[in-house]
Amino acid sequence: MDQPPRHEVGPRHEDPSRHEDVARREDVPRLLVVPAGHTVEGQVRNLQARTEQRGQSEYESVWTFRLERYDAAGQRVTLVPVEMRGISFEGGLGEGDWVRAHGTMKAGTFRVKRVENETTGAVVTAKGIPKVLLVIAGVFFAAIVLWIAYIAFQLITAPTGPPPDWPPSDFPT
Repeated sequence: MDQPPRHEVGPRHEDPSRHEDVARREDVPRLLVVPAGHTVEGQVRNLQARTEQRGQSEYESVWTFRLERYDAAGQRVTLVPVEMRGISFEGGLGEGDWVRAHGTMKAGTFRVKRVENETTGAVVTAKGIPKVLLVIAGVFFAAIVLWIAYIAFQLITAPTGPPPDWPPSDFPT
């Protein structure tokens, strides 16, 4: 009796000699795992700038780049993807600059607000909405909410019906 063709399920095991030209896993630079709130140093590579829209009329600038470190033989040993976001940036970065970045790791990307450019001596910072403006907006919003609550309270607790002295004594009947 003929057997139906078999279908393999699961990973296939291939002969490793077929892929001798492919870099081995240990030859690939490893991504550096950065604990939260730490500093990473390296050379800026693949610096890209873009603008993203937030809401209908707000825009945010985004800089992405990689920080790379090399051993004495010139081989890349670490690679850290970095992202800076802000309304604007103060300072500048260039391809190949040696920098020190301060931030936190999130979803495999090192998120930073401040970078010290060791090549030029500049300090690069991502600027957001000033805190004073946020506090003023919060106080203004709270004042509006309190005013609406006061009006609602007055409407709910106001006596109903005509005033106590109605009708006035000189009112023609």
